[in-house]
Amino acid sequence: MHSVKSLFSRALKHLRGDPPEPVPEGPAATRPSLACMPAELVLDILYRLPPLSRKALSQTCRRFRNFPELRDAELTFQSERFEFLCMLERDGALSKLVCAGCKRVHKKSCFAKNQLRESPENRYCVASLPVLQICSARTLSFNEAKENFNLIRKLPQESMPDSPKWRMIPCEHGPQYEVPGHFWFTTRFWPTKLKQLDVLCLFPTRCDDIPSKETVNEALRDLDIRICPHMEVSDPRILDTYYPIMLNRTSARDVIYNTVVCPQRSCRTKAGLSYPSRSCCVSHTVLQLRVVRELGSLRSPNSAAWKAQTRPVYPLASGAITAPQSE
Repeated sequence: MHSVKSLFSRALKHLRGDPPEPVPEGPAATRPSLACMPAELVLDILYRLPPLSRKALSQTCRRFRNFPELRDAELTFQSERFEFLCMLERDGALSKLVCAGCKRVHKKSCFAKNQLRESPENRYCVASLPVLQICSARTLSFNEAKENFNLIRKLPQESMPDSPKWRMIPCEHGPQYEVPGHFWFTTRFWPTKLKQLDVLCLFPTRCDDIPSKETVNEALRDLDIRICPHMEVSDPRILDTYYPIMLNRTSARDVIYNTVVCPQRSCRTKAGLSYPSRSCCVSHTVLQLRVVRELGSLRSPNSAAWKAQTRPVYPLASGAITAPQSE
């Protein structure tokens, strides 16, 4: 009853043109003016607000937090939830930091030091930062690699028990690749580890013309592609594996006679020339360089296999990588 009389009294003062009351001091001074309106009018305003504004309004005062229409407000789209988290961080209402890659909040130790200076819209944790360069046109993050790995493991097993499970990562790279992408696969012997196969085309070879070592060396230098963070295609050890006599084979299958293994113990990338079969050669075929990269089990961005296959990452705030957990 008292609240009704108070509202009626304020309405009469407004109609008479009385001067406004002085601004109160203390806690009442910080109370939002919208919170002083009648509930019916507040609800009418709430129904006209977008979900993000309703969610933000529920954080302003106790009265709005108790409104069911605000307390149960859900941000349907991920972009709305991310925008709301960014707004909370800018207002100092979060104890953690927002990640633009995961669209969630993480601990400070999940970010590199240089990322801490970025705005919430441009900050990426170590799991969502693109660091795995699979070619000059494609760089993936740990989360993207893990998502592809999970898709591969869910594929049905082929009829042959020893056959691996494959998945091609499409890519718009240059013509030096024979296929429009990169092959990722797991084997029956190591079902919990991911590998990547790249097929690089050197040049066509005719049946009556076996290229010299100098020709192969020029083709390798022209590719200018990094096999892994520690070894390039033009590495002289790859040229040492070239055996021209293997091009005279008449077997029905292509073979890789010799391979080069990356000297980094945790990397173990393998590369070797694939010699095409002459039995199926009509006019010419293509000499290929095949590269297999060991990406590991992808349990954490701190794993030795993952760190060995990625380009250098900036130091982290805590000095050690912490895999982001679900918040």
